[in-house]
Amino acid sequence: MTNRIKTALISSSILLLVACENNQTIYQPDPQKTEIVQTDMGYHLDSILTPYIIKLRELTDNPAGLAVGITRGDEIIYAKTFGYENIELGKTADLNTVFHIASVSKPFTAVAITKLIQQGKLNLDDKLIDHIPNFEMKGDN
Repeated sequence: MTNRIKTALISSSILLLVACENNQTIYQPDPQKTEIVQTDMGYHLDSILTPYIIKLRELTDNPAGLAVGITRGDEIIYAKTFGYENIELGKTADLNTVFHIASVSKPFTAVAITKLIQQGKLNLDDKLIDHIPNFEMKGDN
């Protein structure tokens, strides 16, 4: 892998974090809460998605934890968990459950970088130090 590609990948990961940062309060649901359904749209989604997800999970015999969240603007209109955070202990998933997402974040990073490029906030030829002045690569002078 060339240095240019490595730098672009590192830059994109860091820029994703910077681009997604905001100063708003992060929503912290009540412990053990398993759903949020708000607005007419949220209730409509609930009437369609919840039965579908439950049926699909029954057909696949899959008790593993799953969380679905849908927002409109800054508002959570539908958030619901299904299954177990820990199957062996019978601990159900809730809105505070931390899921291991593995490589699923790569497409989100790519989309975020693309949006930043489209908005003119980033250029693929930019150096990381242009956006994060205190960043230093080992061996740079």
